[in-house]
This record gives sequence, structure tokens and C-alpha cells, in this order.
Amino acid sequence: MANGVFDAGRWVEREGFRPDMLLFVEGGTRLIFPSGMQDMDCVSAWYAIDTHLHLRQHLYLARLFDVTFVAQFEFLRHFRDCQAHWLPFAVDPRLYERAPRERDIDVAYIGSDHRGLHPERARLLDLIRSRYDKTFLGRAEPSRIGEIYGRAKIVFNKSVRNDVNMRYFEGMGAGAVLVTDSARDNGVEELFSPGEDFLEYRDDASLLSAIDSVLADEGRRERIGTRAQKHVLSGHTYRHRAEKIVDVLSATTHRVKPGPEDYLPAYHLLHYPEAARYDTSSMRVWGSGAAPLPVEIVEPFERRFGGKLLEGYGLTEASPVVSAHRLSGVRKLGSVGPPIPGVTVSIRDDGDRALSAGEVGEVCVKGPNVMIGYYRNPEETARTIRDGWLRTGDMGRLDDDNFLYIVERKKDLIIRGGFNIYPRDVEETLYAVPGVAEAAVIGMPDALMGEEVIAFVVLKPGQSATAGEIIAFCQGRLANYKCPKEVRFVDALPKSPVGKILRKELRSQIGTQP
Repeated sequence: MANGVFDAGRWVEREGFRPDMLLFVEGGTRLIFPSGMQDMDCVSAWYAIDTHLHLRQHLYLARLFDVTFVAQFEFLRHFRDCQAHWLPFAVDPRLYERAPRERDIDVAYIGSDHRGLHPERARLLDLIRSRYDKTFLGRAEPSRIGEIYGRAKIVFNKSVRNDVNMRYFEGMGAGAVLVTDSARDNGVEELFSPGEDFLEYRDDASLLSAIDSVLADEGRRERIGTRAQKHVLSGHTYRHRAEKIVDVLSATTHRVKPGPEDYLPAYHLLHYPEAARYDTSSMRVWGSGAAPLPVEIVEPFERRFGGKLLEGYGLTEASPVVSAHRLSGVRKLGSVGPPIPGVTVSIRDDGDRALSAGEVGEVCVKGPNVMIGYYRNPEETARTIRDGWLRTGDMGRLDDDNFLYIVERKKDLIIRGGFNIYPRDVEETLYAVPGVAEAAVIGMPDALMGEEVIAFVVLKPGQSATAGEIIAFCQGRLANYKCPKEVRFVDALPKSPVGKILRKELRSQIGTQP
């Protein structure tokens, strides 16, 4: 299946059958997004695996399904507006069928040891190599996972995505112990008990101590490994996952999918009551910019108006286009397309270091479209253009195919006590507060913490809420450092002609500018 949109409704019509249940499984490396779910007359489910890469798209897509299964525990709370269940990801058990019984590897780790992408993990692997002779630490073919884990006495893990991956427990078999970094809202302690099913470490000393204690006591290794394996076999195998999916879907009633509440002009055009009066069948392409394009309106928009709705990105300083989807090319929903010909995009950190695919940093642009500078403002020009790179002030990432994804405005980033807070994370929670129609957050200067979060809230007509109630709601769903310190109620949020919230005007209300 090619990257792009998968029309489930048309697929069912083409195949000529009517399923009782439909499960759509997402794999993050291939951006295939379903549409037409609102036309299905069966219970449908979405299994979101790589939410750490596509959170915004997954939140939109979850609204199209009756049920959402989330692989990564830490992201489950984001799906509060839909029926969501945690379903940890697992590896095909056939990979482990030929695992030998002899345990002749002291410490095993299968995965990336790239020093640029995961420097701390690489450092820990070097530490283990320097202390233990019998190790396997690095990449391996999938067909060898069962062999290597089956020979290991200890399986090492250093979390990157903060999710528990059942491959460790399924692959090791009885007699091996998982040694992992301290659980950090990753769900591992929801399933297994530290010290009884696995061992935790917090620093170099506790890591080496945990490994030494297992290698020195074969009986302890057998006890922990056997207990963990029995736990897996009793309730966490592939079969148990399949049963949970079927049980949940069997108990679910198909519902009418809710529509988006307030989208930018593309949404308003889609719902314009007089739209049927106009013949737009000759349209080949529609362009979308200025703000993120919600995935779920693309297919109905194109069905009603014809042509393709393509998203792009640009700014005045780049004359003004930087990237765009091509009419004849691959479309990745949620992305603003690849750079246009002649233009180069680089994602860079504050030290001007180029980041790898998938990492979030500032979007920097180089090409003939980049301005010479700001008129009679050499200081601002020097800050904005460095070594030929235009610093856009937007946070984003590139994927392996060089498609650009915009995450947030850098100037909108709030830094509280050294922690980065993206306004969108807080605003998603505020929109879930009963009675809230619109919300926006900005940073407010604070002598102690540097910045505090202040929220501007518009209530729905006839609804009421207090600042304390809203803050308490946030505290139940967000880390404490992300919660607003102050809530201000306003009649309306300032917006541009295209519907973008003008945070600059909100900052002026509290007497601060970035």
C-alpha cells in the first residue's frame, strides 16, 4: 500500500463484503491514514503504534473510530476524548521458536547503538562491554532475536520512547532477567513488579550492581526469569492481545463519528451552507497553509469540491514558499510536504547542530528564495540568517523521505524551570475541560522559574467554571510543571484573518513580548 490515504469505505465496496469488525493497524514508518470511516456500518478500531512520531495525526484519527488501542502507555492520557485502551506492542512469537536453552551470553541488547542519535545509550553499552566479556550489544537480523535473547542471562534495556516492549519478556524465556532503567510512566510497572519480575537501575553504579548480582546468583536469575515468563504466558501473549481486541470490539456499539468543532477556512468552506450552488468540478488542486490541516477533513473536502487538497509551508522571509506537496507526487497527511526544488531544509538545535531524521528542532532554510535581509535592520538580519541559513522560528522535524512536519512556533515555546512546554500539549487538555470553547496558553515571566504558564479561556455560552476547577482538571492529566498557574477568562481570543490565534496580542495583555 502506498503512502497516503486508505479509503476504507471504498475498499469494502470493492472487495464486496461487510465486516462485523474492522481493525486498522498503523506502523509509523509508512504514513497511511484511513478515511471514509464515517461511512462504515461496522465497529471499527485503530491501533496506534508509533504515537511518539505522529501524535497530532493520531489524535485526529482516533475521532474517526469507535475504539482506539494505544501501544505506548505514556500517550494513553492524550486520547481522553475517545474510547481508548492500552495494548502494549509485541513481536511475532515465531521469531523465538528456535531459541536454544544454553545461556552463554552474559548481557544482550538488540537495537541501535548510534552515538549521534542515542549518546547515553551508547555510553552505557561501552560501559558494559568494558566490564563483561560475553556480550551481544548492537543490531541483529529479526530472525536472530530469539536465538540471542534465548542465550542471554541478562537482557539490557535503555528506554528511548518510554514504552514497555513485550519483546524482552517474550524473547528471553524462563531463566533470563531484564535489567532496565527506572520506569518513567512507561507502563512496565502496570504489568510487572520491580525486583520480582525485572531489575531497575538509576545510574552506572546501580546498573553494574544489578548485573553482577544476577550473574553471581544463578538461583536468583532462575527465580526472577521464571516468574516473569509465567506472568507473560498467563496473560500477555499474542493470543491474549487478540482476545482483548475481540472482547473490546464485541462490547462496543458502533456510533456516529463526531465532526471537528472549529477548523480553519477549509473546514468552514466544507460546511458552507451555500456550497452546493457552485460547480467546482474543474478544480484540480486546493492549497492549504497558515495553520495545520486536520487530517480528517481532507477526504470529505475532496469528495465535495473535487481536486486534491494539498498542504504547504512558507514564510515571508522565504518569498514565501519553503515546502509543498506535489499534485503528481506522494502525499503524507500531517506533513507540509518536501522542500520545493532548489530549497534545502535543515532541522537544527540551539547550538546550530544539524539533527537527524525524526528529531525536533528549529526549521532552517537555505536557497535562492531566502531574503537578503530585513530593510535597515542589520541586527535582526544577523540573528535570523546565520551562515546562509534562515532561522524560521518554527519547530519541526524531517522524516526519512525529507518530508517536513511543523510542530510549534519556537517563540511560543514556554521554558519553566528548565523544562520545555509546548503550548499545544496544554491546550489539548484545556479543550477537554467541560464548558471550554476555546483556549490558548502563553508564557508569563516569573522571577523564580523563568516562566509560568498562563491560560486564556473562552467558555461556551451558558457554561461556567472557575480558575481553580480548570487548574485542578489539568493537574489530573498533565505533569505538574505543565499546568497553568493562572487562568484568565475572555470573551474571545484574538485571531488573524485566517483564524490563527495571535499570541502576541495575548502577551501584550500581560505586558510581555518575546
